[in-house]
Amino acid sequence: MTTTPAQARRIEALIVNGDLSPAARSMPYAEVMEQRASACAIDRIALLIRVTNAYSHAQYTHDLAVSVDAPAADVLKDPEFLDDWAAGQLLPYTGEGPEYASTHATYYIEVLTAPMQFAQLAGYEYVAEG
Repeated sequence: MTTTPAQARRIEALIVNGDLSPAARSMPYAEVMEQRASACAIDRIALLIRVTNAYSHAQYTHDLAVSVDAPAADVLKDPEFLDDWAAGQLLPYTGEGPEYASTHATYYIEVLTAPMQFAQLAGYEYVAEG
């Protein structure tokens, strides 16, 4: 991958502003942006998720705007780790309330939108039973 002149100007601006090391000049733009994103640790992210709570007698679907702990880079790269993250961060948004607490259900969660730095989450689906 080569860096376009516009990307090079953006990289140069980042270097001049002290955001990246001079070594970034020789990196492709995507790598520079990845370095910058990892340098700026993001603790929480806003997602739009679709939750479907399926019970034997009824199904309920909700689109929810949620704020969750951001997954680490290694979590995003491993489907098993990502499922663990979803179980901890997204599963709490499922269910229809205390009146359904003792009712078996299947919970379907789909990430509809995610911040640009976490774009690979868009379309991610997680299913759990309880």
